[in-house]
Amino acid sequence: MKEKRIKVLLIEDDLIDQMAFKRMVANFDLPYDYQVADCVHKALELLEENDFDIILADFNLGDGNAFDVFKEVNDTPFVLVTGSGDEATAVDAMKMGVKEYLVKDNERTYLQLLPVTVKQTLKHWELEKTQAKSQNKINMLFRAVEQSSASVVITDPDGSIEYVNPKFEEVSGYSSNEVIGQNPRILKTDYHDVDFYKELWDTIKSGKTWTGEFLNQKKNGLTFWEMATISPVFNEETVLTNLIAVKEDVTEQKRIKQALEFRVQFEELINAISTNFINLTANKINEEVSNSLGKIGRFIHIDRSYVYQYDLKKEKLMMTHHWLVPDIKESNPLPDEILPDRIPWMISRFADEEMLFLPSLFSLPKTAAADRAFLEEADVKSILVLPMVYEQKLMGMLWLDNVTSEKFWDIDTIKLLRILVEIIVNALQRRMSAEKIENLYNSLKQEVELASSVQTYLIPQWLRYEDGILFSSIYKPSSSIGGDLFDILKISDTKHVVYVGDISGHGVKAALMMTAVKSIISMLIEDEKNNLNPHYIITRLNKILCKELFFDDYMTLTLGIIDLERNEIRYLSAGHPSLLEYDLVNGKTKLLGKNGSIPVGWQAEHEYTLEDEDVATFSENKAYLMYTDGIFECENQEGSQLGLEGFTRFLDEFSDFNCGLMLPHKFKQKLTDLNYNINTDDFTMVEFQKIAPNKTGAYKKLFVVNSLLQDTIPIGKECFEAVMTHLKDNDLAIKTELVLNEFLNNIIEHGLEFKKDTIAALQLEITDKIKMTFWDSGVDWEIPEKTQDNIAAPGKFRGMGMQIIHSLVTKVDKQRFDEINETVIVMDPAKMKDKK
Repeated sequence: MKEKRIKVLLIEDDLIDQMAFKRMVANFDLPYDYQVADCVHKALELLEENDFDIILADFNLGDGNAFDVFKEVNDTPFVLVTGSGDEATAVDAMKMGVKEYLVKDNERTYLQLLPVTVKQTLKHWELEKTQAKSQNKINMLFRAVEQSSASVVITDPDGSIEYVNPKFEEVSGYSSNEVIGQNPRILKTDYHDVDFYKELWDTIKSGKTWTGEFLNQKKNGLTFWEMATISPVFNEETVLTNLIAVKEDVTEQKRIKQALEFRVQFEELINAISTNFINLTANKINEEVSNSLGKIGRFIHIDRSYVYQYDLKKEKLMMTHHWLVPDIKESNPLPDEILPDRIPWMISRFADEEMLFLPSLFSLPKTAAADRAFLEEADVKSILVLPMVYEQKLMGMLWLDNVTSEKFWDIDTIKLLRILVEIIVNALQRRMSAEKIENLYNSLKQEVELASSVQTYLIPQWLRYEDGILFSSIYKPSSSIGGDLFDILKISDTKHVVYVGDISGHGVKAALMMTAVKSIISMLIEDEKNNLNPHYIITRLNKILCKELFFDDYMTLTLGIIDLERNEIRYLSAGHPSLLEYDLVNGKTKLLGKNGSIPVGWQAEHEYTLEDEDVATFSENKAYLMYTDGIFECENQEGSQLGLEGFTRFLDEFSDFNCGLMLPHKFKQKLTDLNYNINTDDFTMVEFQKIAPNKTGAYKKLFVVNSLLQDTIPIGKECFEAVMTHLKDNDLAIKTELVLNEFLNNIIEHGLEFKKDTIAALQLEITDKIKMTFWDSGVDWEIPEKTQDNIAAPGKFRGMGMQIIHSLVTKVDKQRFDEINETVIVMDPAKMKDKK
């Protein structure tokens, strides 16, 4: 019999869902004559021009939603199909009169329900129209009821069955003769409570139609679900004469729906577990694996779950994680270790990365006798074991079993459990990788610390003073080791080479290159010391590095030759920032040099020439700066770089240096105080200046203690003589010598005892006062305040040096700039008269 064609209006704005619907109609040869609208506007146009048997509408549409269409439809059944799964939307839809509500899913299994839903909706629609007609049409409809695919039951007002159609007999297993005169409760199960039936009867007695689902029982004892519509029938005098129940077996539909809901919930659980692992630190992974086993075990209703992993030699499987139902009593728990010969048949399956699914131990073959004995010993009734594979290597297995009853796992559940296995495998592998990385990190850290220590010895000390030239420097790599390099090389009593460079990149590679480059530069300068010129040295350096060391790397470099006979600095900047000149008198900064050339390592054949060089006058009261780009590329909190112009302006505005020795250190401290981030790149600066010989009038002289082993007594004696010469005050000269020696001892004892960089400096200035300024790179020790203790009391020896100094001077002021301590001690004779 040819099926009736159904005129269907599909309102769907998703092209893929449109195509899926069309493919389903074609594949199943459904009797649908359909038209498609992709928006509310198009749907209303089609409804105005055509009559449809049913409307299938997605809820969310581009220019509105399904309710905008539904309110314009009065006489056509409406089925809402939505991907939102929103219960509030479903309730609103049913209240408005929507006949059915389906939820989309990613697999589009809802399409399997759609034909049944369309059929059921149309039937319910027709049934409702039928029930709305008067009683005198019952006879005309009788044959239709007899042939109906839905069960029909007619009772009297008291519920005694008067009629059942053939479909009822087919579904329930009862014949009409067995149920006539009986109450429909013969199908009743204990599933529904008293309130459920009360609400049903209250609805019917009020003259309304009741619609709902029953879990009923067939004659053979099997249960089944029915969607029922029970309507009261009244005669012309509005007296209740009958009740008509139209019921459809929806057991399969509910099974599909429940399976779908189970899958959706399972997928949500798997996604939640996956998300937890993504945001998890490596040390929490083991705990989360065990938690995940519990979540999955409770969801799929199993008794036990385990993770077994192979040892390094694959000689045994070791239990690393497990979960048990809290109230289960294991008489024979699984062992912590499983030797392969205990379960040889299972192991052979794992070797081929196959899963093992045994809903019952009866499924085991005869060749698995050892495996059966092992499982029976552990009380296993049914088991599912999934191999754990990482990068095509078997690393273990996920073991799920039941000890209280047999269990069957469906294919969809197994598929999702396979996803869980992948999540656990990746998490465990991440933990193992993290442990390896941590071990490697600790090893590398030790090596880097050693490399950093070695590199520190390759960098010149922060202060050098020789031949009337003062060098002061800062070197701070962005990490433990860096790629910046600088050096100060004495060629003769009148010539020195100073250079600053920056090797591309950071970290160990750059640091290793830095070590090699310093060695090569030293070799070249030694080789050319009788005929020094910057362009020739850098040309030779470029050829060597391009051939032997640099491939994709390069370096920028400024190299200068200080000539005291000519009072000049001849220098060349190879892709590097040029020389800065700082006027120590007026505090103004000037960027020197107009020339420059390409970085070292860019072109092996490049020749640096005399025209690339610049010359600056090496004058007194001027400080000269070489530096790397980490200084002017540092950023403030707003993300703005300091820049070269900002660098020079910064020195002009914020620097107050009466001695160039502290220029790099006070500059760096100012940057830090203004919240510039100086840790993104290596930070290097070298300052050098010509120290003028002392002239007549005010006395000023700089002394540098190059080693703690050096005897400081000659410095004290020289200072004594200077005070005597300028102030003719023997007592003051003695006190000056005493204070100088005592404070240097404090620097050594408190700050430099355990440091490699043991240089300290002293500047003595004599006017009508005596001012001693000390600089050291020791720890930031605190100068004790002056006390009233008797320093001459018995036992007052150690720790009284600073109290002696306090008793002899008028001012002690200590500050720290970056890593350098600066202490100023003043002796004012006019104020010291009271101290005699």
